[in-house]
Amino acid sequence: MDEWGFFEETERERETALHGDRGSYGMGSAPRHQTPGYILEEALVDQVLWHMTAGRRPKQPEDVKRIYEKLWEENFARSEVSYDSLSSKDSTERLGRDRHTIIVDKATCPYGYAASKSFRCPHCGHIASVMIHVPRLRVVKDLRTRRMHAEYLVIVHNGELTFGVWRRHTDFQHFVNFLRRSQVWVRFRKSFSRWRELRSKRKWYRCLDKEYLILKCFLLERFLQQVLAESKQPYHFKRLLDLS
Repeated sequence: MDEWGFFEETERERETALHGDRGSYGMGSAPRHQTPGYILEEALVDQVLWHMTAGRRPKQPEDVKRIYEKLWEENFARSEVSYDSLSSKDSTERLGRDRHTIIVDKATCPYGYAASKSFRCPHCGHIASVMIHVPRLRVVKDLRTRRMHAEYLVIVHNGELTFGVWRRHTDFQHFVNFLRRSQVWVRFRKSFSRWRELRSKRKWYRCLDKEYLILKCFLLERFLQQVLAESKQPYHFKRLLDLS
């Protein structure tokens, strides 16, 4: 640990973070602790960076953490910066990573739950568990067009890593069309039934009522989990998640 309270990286740890262990499955070895929720809301490139760096470092001991938190609090107390003026802007409009987009509102779905299924690789026999959860939604506004739309956070755990991606309704619609065009579309009869249930509860074009969006978030989660249950392999989700 250095004088600032951070753990120093060894050359071995730095090499493992960048390239992974030779015998590991996926992107290096698994993180040492759970991925924080705020990381899952960031862009995939930032999530990858976290998994390669902070996600591999040991958790800071609580007694050491309290010491440095106290030092930071004392530093803020002595600071001449007016933090109230910096946060005076309406908290419902926060700038997103895209400078052309602002986040107007956020909500958590209280009805959903995570569901998982295990798959066996047909080539090597490795068994991996895949988890899917859609716990949050947000309303964003494009500053160029002044139009707003809803996005839903799809969280996936593939047995090694946990990551999240934001997806719009049109992305789910494209995913449904992809399943219908697939050679095994008959396998997803119950999934298509879930999708029809969601469609039956649709309101006017781009309705952004929070209670409606929360219900839709729950129905989207049930649809994806039904697809997961009827899948023989999890590769179909690469289309929705836009993973290469």
